[in-house]
Amino acid sequence: MLIRKILSNLIFCFACACSSVQAEGIHFRPVDGIDAVVSEGHGKVTYKITDREGVVEKSIDVDTESKLHLSIGDYRFDGKKGFAISYLDEGMGVYEVYRIFTYSRKLRDFEEQSPACGDEFLNLKLDSKKRVIQSTYFSGNEPRICVTKLKRN
Repeated sequence: MLIRKILSNLIFCFACACSSVQAEGIHFRPVDGIDAVVSEGHGKVTYKITDREGVVEKSIDVDTESKLHLSIGDYRFDGKKGFAISYLDEGMGVYEVYRIFTYSRKLRDFEEQSPACGDEFLNLKLDSKKRVIQSTYFSGNEPRICVTKLKRN
């Protein structure tokens, strides 16, 4: 009985810790001297960028009923980190839809990237050897591979 009570308390503490981490967001440095925090909640992704000039705070509406996932990565393969929002498509729930945001020092902001083909990144794969992003798109009803090399800025 005592073990069950201890385990339930540990599970509760772990669940609280996980939810507070999500509420705080993911901290990362897109480039040297720039701090960023990105978080998700209620179908919206918010981010905050802090640099010498001040703070930029914005939010991104994501039109989906699916659970959102956030990830940090070097999507241009140039050492600058950005973030991706992903979720399952609302059709059959077979494809993972991605929205990629890379940091622009010139804009002091993240900018959304588009694939070289199709309307969105589906089932994203990073190929670090070739320094490209592979995703799926449809031509007619045929799935095809799209290779995207994001421009460096």
